[in-house]
Amino acid sequence: MYSSRTIWKSPMPRSHSNHSLTRRAFTLVELLVVISIIAVLAGILLVALSSATETATRSRTTATMSSFSAACDTFAMEHGRYPGVVPMRVLGDGTKLTTTQNAMLHLMGGCRVRTSDDDSNSPASQAYEAYLTNANQPVEIELPDPNNNARIWQIAVDLSRISEGPVINGKPYPPYFSPKANEMVSRWNMASNPNATDAKEQGYNQLPDVYDSWGNPIIYLQQQRKSGPLVEQTIIGPGGAAESGQFTISGLKLYFEAQALGENRINQRQAELANSAIIGSRMTGPDHAVADESEPGQEQRRWLIAIVAHPAFYDGSNDPLYGTARSKYVLWSPGPDGVFLSHQDGPLSPTGGFDFNGHQTAEPEDIEEFDDIVVYGGG
Repeated sequence: MYSSRTIWKSPMPRSHSNHSLTRRAFTLVELLVVISIIAVLAGILLVALSSATETATRSRTTATMSSFSAACDTFAMEHGRYPGVVPMRVLGDGTKLTTTQNAMLHLMGGCRVRTSDDDSNSPASQAYEAYLTNANQPVEIELPDPNNNARIWQIAVDLSRISEGPVINGKPYPPYFSPKANEMVSRWNMASNPNATDAKEQGYNQLPDVYDSWGNPIIYLQQQRKSGPLVEQTIIGPGGAAESGQFTISGLKLYFEAQALGENRINQRQAELANSAIIGSRMTGPDHAVADESEPGQEQRRWLIAIVAHPAFYDGSNDPLYGTARSKYVLWSPGPDGVFLSHQDGPLSPTGGFDFNGHQTAEPEDIEEFDDIVVYGGG
């Protein structure tokens, strides 16, 4: 009897070449699509980051200006007037002392003041001489008084004592304004070989200045009177007479006419390009030809009026020089472009370009079209 036995045989191995997973590379089109998507996402991210950075910088600048404003209001409540160690009328073009520095010294201290009218034995004169003699970093400023040719205003500044607080009517006070290190800048000390000529061209002098977060000086405008035209007429034609105003351009030209203002050295001077476009600040006053410019300095004056006028009580079409002031003082930063009311910014013409000669119809609402930051204070 035979036994049957089943012999098991392993199946034939499957062909590896026929059944292995297929590997394939990205095509060039696919790579380009992926790169394009990454580029778009990176662009969106950069725009978002840039916008966030710009917003943060604007917020820091507004905070600096609000702090300065609060200091001015506190000073006014305690002393019955807004800060300024000397009258605004004596500041001239601001080469030696600007409007902002004039207020800053009164808020922070670091100076003594006398006039040539003071007798050498008067308390003001003796305090002045003692302060100047003991100053660690002395700067002496002399300013003629346009209302009295025989009077000279003298200011003794000790740069090392600016933050110690002011002395008012012989009484010391703590500082009203305490800026951070990056908010008070002395370009004179930063220059390798400082001199008055270069400083004037670049919009600074021997004193520190209050700066915004873009590295530009902040302007302080203070109302001088409650009646008359909103802004004085400082540039007059033949046979004309100066006209006092509620606000003055005195102490501001150092900023407006600078050829390398701020930490980024931005030129404020106007210039006409080959395509007839105009660059620079509308506050400089035109060096170029303006066909309908009926009065020298008109552009500067009209835009300054638009800054200080109250929107609800201003009728530029009826009497553009007169109106109600919006506040007792104005703080003004040129914004991210570093130019005060730039010709490459602001209102547009009917054809969509920038309205280079739009000052004839300038209104307070037009200021909102610029990237400048303006803070009003004092009610």
